[in-house]
Amino acid sequence: SVPLEDMQPPFVVLDGLTSSSNVGQILRSAFHLGVTSVVASQSCWSCLNGRACRVSMGWMYQMQFHLADSLPATLKCLQSRGVHVYGADNYASAYVSARYGAKPVAPHMPAGGCEWALVVGSEAGILSQEVVAVCNDCVCVPQRQGESLNVAHVTAICLYELSKNSTRQAS
Repeated sequence: SVPLEDMQPPFVVLDGLTSSSNVGQILRSAFHLGVTSVVASQSCWSCLNGRACRVSMGWMYQMQFHLADSLPATLKCLQSRGVHVYGADNYASAYVSARYGAKPVAPHMPAGGCEWALVVGSEAGILSQEVVAVCNDCVCVPQRQGESLNVAHVTAICLYELSKNSTRQAS
């Protein structure tokens, strides 16, 4: 595990995922969208395995990982460094949007900034209440049909939207 202070934003934060395939898809998308700093909750750490590596097409070897002892405390540490924390809501229903105040995902502002982190929850689309309480904003992917998207798809769309105005070049 890399010390958090040695990692650079933007970040993808994994909260409670249990599928190595989903983790691998998230890491592959994150890498290709310029996100190479990953924070994982204790419950998700075991998903960083050979299956995740295969699904990520090996790109996870080009990323840095931090194991969070306490995810809320780790997010607060990121915020103290000026990182804006977004929580991704896997359901775009009116009920969930009202409950968490989720807004449609949009490019991170100010334009050119990459000081942000996207927290994604379990395959059930749920962020822990402790994590939601720390997030600066909750975002969702507006959907025209269906109840929810796969967490890896939601993550890819959110990462794309948040990084649209970033001037950071992929390394």
